[in-house]
This record gives sequence, structure tokens and C-alpha cells, in this order.
Amino acid sequence: MSEYIADTDKRREWESAADILSPYRWISNFSGSAGHALITEKEALLSTDGRYYLQASQELDNANWKLLKAGQPNVPSWYEYILQNYQAPFKVGIDPKLIAFSEVRKIQDKLKSKSGFDLVPLSNNPIDDIADLPPYPDNEVYVQPMKFAGKTVTQKLSELRNYLTEKDCHSFIVTMLDETAWLFNLRGTDIVYNPLFFSYAVVTQESTTLFVNSARMTSEAHKEMENANVNLKPYEEFYPSLKQLSLDAENENKKILVSDKANWEVVRSIGEKQIDVVRSPIGDAKAIKNEVELQGTREAHARDGIALTQYFGWLEETLKENKAPLKEYDAALKLEEYRSKLDNFKGLSFNTISATGANGAIIHYSPSTTDSSVIDIEKVYLCDSGAQFLDGTTDVTRTYFFGSQPPSDKLKRAFTRVLQGHIALATAVIPTDKVPGPFIDSFARLPLWKEGLEYNHGTGHGIGSHIGAHEGPHTISPRWNDVTLKNGYLVSNEPGYYEEGQFGIRTETIVAIVPHKTPYNYNGTQFSTFETLTMCPLGTNLIEAELLSQSEKDWLNTYHERCVSVLKPELEKRGDTRAIAWLEKNSRSV
Repeated sequence: MSEYIADTDKRREWESAADILSPYRWISNFSGSAGHALITEKEALLSTDGRYYLQASQELDNANWKLLKAGQPNVPSWYEYILQNYQAPFKVGIDPKLIAFSEVRKIQDKLKSKSGFDLVPLSNNPIDDIADLPPYPDNEVYVQPMKFAGKTVTQKLSELRNYLTEKDCHSFIVTMLDETAWLFNLRGTDIVYNPLFFSYAVVTQESTTLFVNSARMTSEAHKEMENANVNLKPYEEFYPSLKQLSLDAENENKKILVSDKANWEVVRSIGEKQIDVVRSPIGDAKAIKNEVELQGTREAHARDGIALTQYFGWLEETLKENKAPLKEYDAALKLEEYRSKLDNFKGLSFNTISATGANGAIIHYSPSTTDSSVIDIEKVYLCDSGAQFLDGTTDVTRTYFFGSQPPSDKLKRAFTRVLQGHIALATAVIPTDKVPGPFIDSFARLPLWKEGLEYNHGTGHGIGSHIGAHEGPHTISPRWNDVTLKNGYLVSNEPGYYEEGQFGIRTETIVAIVPHKTPYNYNGTQFSTFETLTMCPLGTNLIEAELLSQSEKDWLNTYHERCVSVLKPELEKRGDTRAIAWLEKNSRSV
């Protein structure tokens, strides 16, 4: 083997969140959720995308590591780097459980474009052999009640079997943790910020098997699985069972379906000739929220807005009183305290980004007990946070300025352009199920482009219903994705602008794609628009009002009126006059 690559996929990202450290984090100290670490005899490199350029440059030991900024002009991918800088014969070793088979196909095609280069699956991960990694968690698995799920396990399995019949396939293998959680209406606490549990599943026309350590399931969960005729087998039996599954499918002359996110080891265990790779039908079904999930999400976001207004009211008062220095981390704990008092609260949906000044320019910055700056009232403050509620998952970013000195002209102009992009997407009307997300990504960027500004992340990602703050298959991003936007999808609307060493701006709300009535319906075409669910003022003191059109002002004022009408009565019930005053001040008409 000429090189080892420590890779990551979504499942390994969850493992990292469960304190099972990802190989590239252990070897490189890089804590981002996406990356590839390459170790050869002569050098070590880490490749990551635009969300993590600044973070990686700070976390890597630059004396020993080279950073490849994936997506930048003239910057090769890690496998292109190999082809450009090494000579054959050259073998790249990788743990087959940590890379999607669909990615393997792409990499193999690239490497084999030059004779003597190859990707090799390893039976043992060398980092696992030398690192003292903790065991997998074994926490309780509980039921997601029907009043929040909106659909029974039996209904979901029936729909999946209809898909198998349509494709004339033997079975479908479920490898993604969010998909097993959704399919079986179960949740767990194995993963920090994600109510998931380590599991696999196999669904055939005749049977359903969930591979999970059943001793940790509640009695209610056992009963639910029994009612849905779900067989339970130990988690460790999943990979050994695949050989027999492959033989059964071969005897029926049918293929086994696997998700395009399934790892290479799953495919190797079955045999490549016996599988068809598809975009997961479970992921597709999960993304389209039913009416119960949509209503639950609306209520979760309204509830979340109560905690947000309480927090920002407290934060501004605390900073202005200036009794003692307030650190970013301690402020984040206060926000969590407010959220923890809300109904149906199960925890945060990700680590809170509480960032003052230049820290806001680090897109995925997160303070800790040992690394946290004092919040400077005269610098812009960015807070990206979210919560897990039984009835929905939230993700919201707000950027505020609490200082007494006027913010700079550039800061106000950039903030206003970000706001205009946000409004452009929030008010967009598109043909239903005909427009891929990348087609409308530019809606949010155009106001920034007019100023010569840009941001290095997507504009929108999907979000789950008490599952995860990020889900697919849809995105709104410059990166191509052919999934068309459908009614029932939840997606974030989060343009931003970041100036290294100075400040970060991001305005994020969650929107639902919903039917929209139009005066005409050309050739029977139906249309959709975006319903903004997040309830928290966008603030007014960073807005350069003369840049806004009247329609943009109308949207902003209407949104703020909604925030006041929804949140003020709840704050009055709690007797929080400080939060009410803050809400009304930051919702003033523009």
C-alpha cells in the first residue's frame, strides 16, 4: 500500500458525534464533518470544502499537514492530487466501511485512467488498530409516537414493498441511521444532537429485519415492532447475514437494492453483480413531510422562537450592563437553558455557533469550555443554533449588532444584501416538482454578486422531523443536484457573507415548500412557494433601508408582524417583559 486515506461518510459523521472519533480527526486534529485525510510515505494532506477552509487552517499542524481547498480553482481533489504527484505502481488503502460505494466507483474510474493506480479495501483500519477509541454507545431506543410521526410502521413498509415490486427487486438494505429511525418510528440517544441509534435493516417482500441490540429497546418499542411483524436480530449479525441474503436473491434471479450512500463493505459482502444502486426510496419518502409532521414543525418553530427572543433580550441587556465579561460559550449555555424549559424539548440539534466578531467568519465555528472569546458588544454577533423537539427539529441563524457605536457602512451594506437574498428566496414561486434546487440558488446570491460579494456554502439544506438538522435528498446549492423541489420538503434559507478576521453574517430560517395559487396554470402546471416557519426577528439596526425595494420592506414588515403576533402572547404568559420589549424593538417597521 502506497497511501492510506482516512475518509468520512454520513454514517461515520454520526459515529464521530457519538464520541467514536473519526479517523481523520484522530490523525489530523481536524474536527469538521467533511474531509479526506491522505497519508503517504512522504506527506500528509487534508482535503475539505469551503465551509471548513478557515477552520482546517487553524486546527491542522501546518508543519506536518497540507490543506487542499476542494472546489477552489486549480485545486485538485485528493485523487487528482495523487495522479498529478505520484508515480505508478500506486495503491490507495481505505476502510470499506467508511466510504460510499457510489464514491468508490467514481474514484476508481479516475485512478484507473492511468495505469498502475488502484483503490484497495482494507480488512482492518490502521487507525482503529492504534487509537484508543471508545466503544459504540448502547443507549435506550424509544418510540416516536403516531401523534408526531403521522404514519405507521406498517404503512411505511407497505410503501417500500410497493417500490420493490415496481423495481422487481428482492430486497432493500437500510444502512443510514436516520432512515432506520424514520422507517420504524423509533428514536435513540446514541448520537449527540441526533435522536438516532446504531442499526441496520433488511426489507424483503416477505420479511423485515432490524439489526439492533434489542435489550436496549423499551417495552413499548418491542410491542411496536411486534405489531409491525419486524424481526429483531443483534447488530453484529448484519454483515454476516448478507451472504445468505445474496444467495436468496440469486435463487430468485433478482437484484438487491442498496442506497447510493451504502458503504463499500455492504456491496463487497453481497457481490457487486447482485446489487443495484439507487437513491434511497426511504430518504425520498422521509423528506416529504406529511401533514402531521408539517404542523408539528410549525409548532416547534413557534415554540423555539419563544426561547430565542428570551435569549437575545437577555443577551443584549447583559452586554449593555457590562457587569462582567460574557464568553460565547456561556451565552450558548443560556440559550440552551431557555430552550430546555419548552414543551417536547429533547436536546439541541447541533452544537451552538455563538460567535463574536471575527469568529463569525468561521462558518462552522463553535466555542468550547477551553476555547471561547469574550463577546464584544461593539462587534457583530452571529448565533446559529437549533433544537430537537418531539414534534420537529429547528435550525436558525441570526446576526445582530448590540453596540453603541454605528456599525460600519460595509457591514450594513453586506447585511442588507444578505437580507435581500433571503427575501428573494422566501418569496420565490416555482413550478411544483420541476425545479432542482441549484436552479434557484442564485436567487439568494444575486444581491451579493452586485456588490462583488459571495459565500462558500450552500443556500439551503433539508431538515428532518425530530431526526436531524440536515437531510436530503434536496439541496439549494451551486453544487449540482437533480432532485426537484416538492411540496412537503423542508429546507433552510441561509445566505451569508464572511470577511476573514472581521465578521460573519448569516440569516437563516427554515421554510416549507407548499402549494401556491396563481392566476393562471400554463398547461396545467402547478406552482409552489416557500412558507417561512422560523419565528425570530431579523433586526433592523443593520439594515440600510434605502437599498430595499417597497416589496422587500413589505415582506420584512409582514414577517415581523407575524413574529410579534405569535410570540408576544406566549411571552406575556411567562411574564417576560424584557423579551417582549426586545421583540417589539427588533420588529419595528422599516
